[in-house]
Amino acid sequence: MVKLRLIPTGKSKSVQPSYRIVAIDARTKLNSRYIDKLGTYNPTSKEKQVTIDEVKALKFLSNGAQPTETVRSLLSTEGIMTKFHNLRQERKSSKPKK
Repeated sequence: MVKLRLIPTGKSKSVQPSYRIVAIDARTKLNSRYIDKLGTYNPTSKEKQVTIDEVKALKFLSNGAQPTETVRSLLSTEGIMTKFHNLRQERKSSKPKK
């Protein structure tokens, strides 16, 4: 199963943490090789900088990737989860009924 999760990239155990938002196999270790980089998250800046590639995120979500709670909240604040749910509703309603 593919997970969307954070990988720490900033200085460890310091006041300058930063993270990558990545798609990674759920069974791998924290800092192992990931499938694709989706964006970055910097919680120490004044406005908590979040940059996410929306197209990649929607692609992974539609293929069944499960975001962690933190990544889900970041996707929600960026409006990506809303677009994903709307996309799913469109697909359900466009399917022909038997």
